[in-house]
Amino acid sequence: MLFRSDCLPETQLKENSYDLVCFLDAIPYFPITQHRLIMSEIQRVLKPKGHLLMSSCLDLNSDGAQHTFLNLIKTEFSVLDYHLAFHHFFVSFRSFFKKTHSYLTLSQDIRLKKEKLEKASVFTRPIFKILSQKKLLPFFKPLSKLSLTGKKYLENSPRIILFLESLGRKLYDEDRASHIICFGKKKSLFPIEIGRAHV
Repeated sequence: MLFRSDCLPETQLKENSYDLVCFLDAIPYFPITQHRLIMSEIQRVLKPKGHLLMSSCLDLNSDGAQHTFLNLIKTEFSVLDYHLAFHHFFVSFRSFFKKTHSYLTLSQDIRLKKEKLEKASVFTRPIFKILSQKKLLPFFKPLSKLSLTGKKYLENSPRIILFLESLGRKLYDEDRASHIICFGKKKSLFPIEIGRAHV
């Protein structure tokens, strides 16, 4: 078994040389304008019967993100199978725990509070001002400890993560998936046999 790595979207790897390309959770870090180039490059380096294993997080705030992802793969590959994951509840709980602790930090650090207020939107700024007041410090201190404990427990408990994921799977349809992993096969350049083609 031989492993090779290089930098996309253009590599120096040999054409038609690899049985499998794994491209995991990386596509969101590339500009959209390079996505088709990346798929073409992966297709170029794979052998005629080569396979692609590709995954990506999906935008939780958009509908049908998995269709966009699958359509991108289908430009160069036949999709053999894919699996969706639903992490809405995990992300929401973790965000809540992090924000609760951050209000304690901001109520103690005036400089940091000022920076955050400048970056906050017109709608969130008033709420931000209220929750980061010093007089709320006695309230946020014990709450912050609970939040850090909750966040640590959440992130280190596979059982809870799996439970929250299964709950999201039951309550949301495919358009609200948060992650996708797909297995595909390189398309033939000539999908129709020449002998059977209509003249």
